[in-house]
Amino acid sequence: MTLGALNLSLTRCSDPVIKSASGLAGERWYRLMLNDQQVGFMHTDGYKHPLGDWVFKSDLRFVLTPGNPVRIEETLIFGAYPPYSLRRAEQWHKRPGVAAGTLIRSSGDGYETARVQRRHKAGSFKSSADTSLSAELNWHAANWAYDMGEYLAFESWLLGNQPQPGATRVVSTLDFSRGQVVPRVFRVEARNRTGYVVEHASPMDPSSIQLDDAMAPVTMTISGLFELQRVSAEVALAPRTVLQAASYFVPVDRPLPDHQNISALALEIEGQISPGDLWPDLLAEDGRTLRLGANPLSGNNQRRSALQETSAFPISDTRIRVLARRAVGVATRPADQVTALTSFVHDYVEYVEAGNSTHVLALLDDPRGDCSEYADLLTTLARSLDIPSRTVFGLAYADLTPPAFRFHAWNEVFVDGAWRSVDPTWNQLQVDATHIPLPDNTATALRLLTGSGGLSFVVREVRYRDG
Repeated sequence: MTLGALNLSLTRCSDPVIKSASGLAGERWYRLMLNDQQVGFMHTDGYKHPLGDWVFKSDLRFVLTPGNPVRIEETLIFGAYPPYSLRRAEQWHKRPGVAAGTLIRSSGDGYETARVQRRHKAGSFKSSADTSLSAELNWHAANWAYDMGEYLAFESWLLGNQPQPGATRVVSTLDFSRGQVVPRVFRVEARNRTGYVVEHASPMDPSSIQLDDAMAPVTMTISGLFELQRVSAEVALAPRTVLQAASYFVPVDRPLPDHQNISALALEIEGQISPGDLWPDLLAEDGRTLRLGANPLSGNNQRRSALQETSAFPISDTRIRVLARRAVGVATRPADQVTALTSFVHDYVEYVEAGNSTHVLALLDDPRGDCSEYADLLTTLARSLDIPSRTVFGLAYADLTPPAFRFHAWNEVFVDGAWRSVDPTWNQLQVDATHIPLPDNTATALRLLTGSGGLSFVVREVRYRDG
């Protein structure tokens, strides 16, 4: 054990502030729920900087309306030694094209605050640590002081006093919206096997929080509408639809060799299922035969929605934009950029059969996944370059024994005035005829396909590109 680690260990045992800070150290992930639907996630991180300062960060991202992602970032940095005074803090509210921030810095014996609101290009935010931004702002002296003991006063009180239900505690909270330190009242509602249930009630922000034994939040109910639930990073970053999660195969009566070069395909549908509910535009006159061709399209012609940022497609993220530019290199024409992106994603991601999907931001750190990871990454990179793109789910032929179609994901992109399909998993710039798009209502599609109808295909006609 190093001397620094020994000193920290001894201090943790004797200093209630450090004991509370140590309990909150580490990364935690939460999914944000609204009416049982995940609308975003939050990531928190607390740690002791190598130079000694204590750092607490949170990053909340959510999308309540399409194309309007919101990101709220907060950072507080406290000194390494008692009284662990606040050194710097900032909070940013970011929406497409606009960033609003409250910045706080220590100055002499006190603090200074500044507010900034500016239009920006996505990914171009500056923090208060950026000297050019600091020099541009009007800083105002603050008549308050703040330290880590106040920041963690409630957690320290719970750990040290083990209060009974009904007990209340007033603590000092840094209110970024006012640029002030304000009192906040917490009430202990219950003590259970997990830890404490506490409440903070105000007309604008009633909250209920379940804490664990380390006083870290497990769940948080906000304004009676939203709930944050502590989960793994994989679950927080990547909610998977029922269709994506399904491992389901549709048998076909014979193999389809060299299927990536199939330009036309006729499949007769067998089983107790109504094909018109799934593929009304692909059916032949007999109502039981699918007529399929290369470059199949889902029929969704909405270009505006195919450019929007969502929780699944964080196109304004700085790393995404850097990666997209790296992927396309010197290509400037959208068609050439799509060619480069398809090849890049195919090589960038390592294919593994994934039981859980991986969000594209997590994919940047560990680029492994199945077809949905390939497709979602291409969608995100393309949209960040202003190329309309969407992830399409459907069935595609798989070289299995026995032969079958399985759930698959690929992309539709809008270039040169028309939609076209590409498949980064298979590195296809023209998707072959074994791809069968499914309706956007994936839950309905899954219910129809996985019902008791015994769906299967019989090959009636196959044509290849080379004749």
